Amino acid sequence: MTLRWSDFAVLYRYNALAFIVAIALEERGIPHDFQNAGLLFASRAGQDVIAWLRYVLGKPARGDLTRVLSRPGRILPYARASGLDSREDLLQLIENYAHGDREERLLRQFLESTTRLETLVHALAADEFLEELDRAAGFRAARRRRSVPGGDPDEADDATCFDVIQAMAGSGRTAEDFLARAEEMMNSAPAPAVESTRGSCFLI
Repeated sequence: MTLRWSDFAVLYRYNALAFIVAIALEERGIPHDFQNAGLLFASRAGQDVIAWLRYVLGKPARGDLTRVLSRPGRILPYARASGLDSREDLLQLIENYAHGDREERLLRQFLESTTRLETLVHALAADEFLEELDRAAGFRAARRRRSVPGGDPDEADDATCFDVIQAMAGSGRTAEDFLARAEEMMNSAPAPAVESTRGSCFLI
């Protein structure tokens, strides 16, 4: 009996896992009908990773620093971080705090942490750098490993999405190369409301 590609399916637990399956199939030249890999980078965790990468690489877009300061942890409340777009903005804010103030200490720790990341971003492969980024930002913190109450049980939490993103990064590209690819995929993603990948079967 001759089988066609359409006779096969890949089963997965979380929709997020479909993204890495799609990449693996593409690398091996296996046809498939999954066109929404960019949705991973349009997700909350995906946007967080992109904002952090752009900031550390010195290419922040408007709003990236605000996001980095408020997610995945919360160095500053979003309302207070809103409008900060550059390191100069951040330094000016620090000067406005009394020495020893809790947020002043957190911001100085953030500057030290991001300075260290800047020294590593060109020295490590993308997946290795994402490991360092997790240590600094806490993408895999325990609180991010739980499901959102009332949420879809078939949707991965932010920490699992980060795991998938790191696996997609692989070990053969730089963080800068990976960022370019992620931005390209995110910009090609359909609107999140158009959900064609729900369910537990990924057909090829």
